[in-house]
Amino acid sequence: MKYSNSQFHFILLEFIKSSRAKIINQELKITLTPPTPNKR
Repeated sequence: MKYSNSQFHFILLEFIKSSRAKIINQELKITLTPPTPNKR
């Protein structure tokens, strides 16, 4: 699958944003609740 440069940067940015949000979410959950093994 080939993307143009701007598309690739946009996708990368969205991915970074969503993964950062997930990390922040996990950190908030960890501070609020005792650590538990990750469930997927």
